[in-house]
Amino acid sequence: MCPFGKYNETVYAERATDDGSPSHDFWSAQIDQKTVGGYSACGSSFQASRLWTLADAGVYRGQLLYRYGPTTTNASKTSRKSLGLTAEYGGAPISSGKSVAFPSTDVYVVDHSDFSAQRAEWEFVYSHGSDPAKYTCLSKLSVSVRTAEGRRLNLHRTINTYWWRHWWDREYHLFDGWYLHF
Repeated sequence: MCPFGKYNETVYAERATDDGSPSHDFWSAQIDQKTVGGYSACGSSFQASRLWTLADAGVYRGQLLYRYGPTTTNASKTSRKSLGLTAEYGGAPISSGKSVAFPSTDVYVVDHSDFSAQRAEWEFVYSHGSDPAKYTCLSKLSVSVRTAEGRRLNLHRTINTYWWRHWWDREYHLFDGWYLHF
């Protein structure tokens, strides 16, 4: 993506074992996404402006998004988010015990998620001139999804990256999308 910068992503998913449900499986997916500004990725003066990312479970019938994170943050503070899988079936709690820290200094997170559409959606707005915009910013997202028993987790992922060279310039937009099956 040079001269703008780079986007990297890793997705980890796991199914809860011994969930006690004869009709459903419970999944948790952690999405580690990293933007690398043009300063360090390409030797250019381009910075990350915004990152709009989506984890859509609603394009697959029979899946229910019931938890996600992070939610909207305050860019002047560092947030700690518990993003692990938790559910309850028949009074018995189910948990994978995962928790991650999400530093939000110089990055403002806007939550556009919609439970009725089974979609977790985030917009990351970078402070111009900040280190996360110019160099590297790692964010950790999470979704928890219920599927029918024996069905695997399926997500549709779309990524929109926006880059700028100077704050008065227009944003340069790059888009990508793919389907994930676990």
